[in-house]
This record gives sequence, C-alpha cells and structure tokens, in this order.
Amino acid sequence: MAINLSIEYPRLEAENQKLKRLLHDLTPGGSEFYNDPEYCAKWIKEDGAKLTVAYKEKIKEAKLLREALNQISGECLKVLEIEAGVRNEKWEIDYKSFVGAISETATKALNK
Repeated sequence: MAINLSIEYPRLEAENQKLKRLLHDLTPGGSEFYNDPEYCAKWIKEDGAKLTVAYKEKIKEAKLLREALNQISGECLKVLEIEAGVRNEKWEIDYKSFVGAISETATKALNK
C-alpha cells in the first residue's frame, strides 16, 4: 500500500507544529525554549517536577496557617466572652489583657 506523501505531509507537518506548540506551552516560555522540543521536555521533567513539589508544599503551608487562624479566632472569642463575663458588661474588655491573650495564643499556635 503506497502512502500519498502529497496528502500526508501537510497533515503530519501541521500535527508536528501543534505538538511542538503544546510542549512549548508547558514551559515558562522564553527564547531558550523556542523551537527546541528536547529542551522543553528536559525542563518539564526536571524543573517542572520541582514546581509541582513546591506547589504541594505551599498548599500544606496554607492549610496549616488557616488552621492556626481558626484556632486563634476561637481563642479570641473565648477571651472576649471571659472578659465580658468578668466585668458583667457584654463585650466591654480591657484592651491590654485582650492583646496579651491573643499574643500568647498566636505564639503557641505558630510554634506548633
């Protein structure tokens, strides 16, 4: 079975260009990647993998910070309720004791 190159060549060339463009789009761009699929693939395998690991670490860090913030918020509410109860005046608090309690709680949460 003979292949008609006059028909197949343009289709294959278009597919080749599309694949090169897709590969290039996975890189940060720049002239060092232009028309060099081998360099693009190398960057994706090496540096691209490092970015994925760094991204996952940032997600974990954000989750821990969110948990610490939720804990601090809960502690703030407890301090406000205690202060209001001690003074028998709802939500009227002594600013210095509030700040001190928040600082202590924040330090504990961040040092975990």
